[in-house]
Amino acid sequence: MQEYTSIDWKDNQSKTIDLLRFPLAIFVLYIHMVPTTENAFSADFAFLSWHGIYNFLGLFISQGIAVIAVPTFFLISGYLFFVNFKEWSWDGYKKKIKSRTKTLIIPYILWNVLSFLFIIAKGVGDIFTKGSSWSDVIEIINDNGLHFLWDCNKWAETQYSWLPWTTYLTGPIDLPLWFLRDLIVVTLLSPVIYWVVKNTKIWGIIALLFAYILYFWGNWPGFTITSFFYFGLGAYFALNNHNVVVFARKYKFLFVVLSLVAYVFYFYYHQVDNDIVGISRNVFTASTVFCAFVVASLLVEKKNMMPNKLLVSSCFFIYAEHKCAPIGALGWVNYIMSRLIPGQTYIEETICLIINPIITAFLLVGVYLLMKRFTPKIAGLLSGNR
Repeated sequence: MQEYTSIDWKDNQSKTIDLLRFPLAIFVLYIHMVPTTENAFSADFAFLSWHGIYNFLGLFISQGIAVIAVPTFFLISGYLFFVNFKEWSWDGYKKKIKSRTKTLIIPYILWNVLSFLFIIAKGVGDIFTKGSSWSDVIEIINDNGLHFLWDCNKWAETQYSWLPWTTYLTGPIDLPLWFLRDLIVVTLLSPVIYWVVKNTKIWGIIALLFAYILYFWGNWPGFTITSFFYFGLGAYFALNNHNVVVFARKYKFLFVVLSLVAYVFYFYYHQVDNDIVGISRNVFTASTVFCAFVVASLLVEKKNMMPNKLLVSSCFFIYAEHKCAPIGALGWVNYIMSRLIPGQTYIEETICLIINPIITAFLLVGVYLLMKRFTPKIAGLLSGNR
């Protein structure tokens, strides 16, 4: 146990969390590249062809390791919410909610309102440039209504054999902010989460784990099992004074094996068997979240790699802006790169899949830096004063 007593694990964990934030934000961009993938074993292209390489990278990055981004953010959020919350206090709860109003609720509303207004403005512009009618603009407003703030988008509909319902995800008009929506919900319900963790101990978390892996959870917008499980898991670590990094490193070999085995099943059964794919994807995600903590903590400890303050503070801005229709930077970078790189083969598709999220992330870091310098109040509002 010497390894676990000779290091300042509290400091290591704090730096590990901050070091993870920017790569996780880039992972979100990789997810939203939405590459078209096929089962590699039944495909009509060679594995080592450019089509095969593109397919593998799409499965390995965008639909593989990148999927840990949002669950990890939920776990971190749950941990940080409860880390100094050993005994329940309504005054402490009110103070936390007041803080989260500035960092979560206000930016959430602002980004979705901005996206909605930009879409309406584009519709009005199309009247004068493309001959569209006012009825098209009215239709946009009527179709969304106040749902633009909550669940106007719906995707990833899947049917599993053991469930009587179809699973799907929903999101507001600024689609990636479904994470923020769900985070607001679990934050407001933190008294319930506190009670469950304190009274059921590890068993409540185990129950949520099985509900998460097997999709035993209804489809209520804002109340996803992903948010409740990972936020609750973070709460469990904080309320029981467990260090996430120490736990992850202690069981690192188990998590690596689980990740590898689950990914093999996911890769082999992709687009063949929804049941196996769904379970294997969730097992892979849950175990790889802890693998990420292991890697980041080792970089902090062995390589003295420190988180960059600008990159850390810009993560929320990257997350909120990159898909904010119709001004989302990722869409524009994809559009520009498709014209700068000639051809429409899988060589170009592979190059764009790899570099476009990175270009987008650093472009938005630059925009955020300029906003902090010239319009600091606006930058503060849009980023939750991070």
